[in-house]
Amino acid sequence: MSQAREIITCSKYAEFPDALVTLELCRVLAQREKRRVGESLRACARAMRSRIEHERLRATLEEMGKSPLPEVQINRIRDCIRRMEGALIKNMPQGG
Repeated sequence: MSQAREIITCSKYAEFPDALVTLELCRVLAQREKRRVGESLRACARAMRSRIEHERLRATLEEMGKSPLPEVQINRIRDCIRRMEGALIKNMPQGG
């Protein structure tokens, strides 16, 4: 695991990678079980949002629960994590 990803995982933003992994697992299981992927992702987002503490992530999941294209919100979460990692890498001191 990269140092930036480890920092995120141990921070108040740890819910972001957890939510992304959960949603990606939901997608794979829906595909394997030949269920509708969009419908499964919306149901998963609705189930997850009650346990999410971060306000913006919860709002994204709420939007995802109603969206005809839930992949848009998955991409939004993924991009957010990339931006966090990029900011951390940019601000890390260079090797010892």
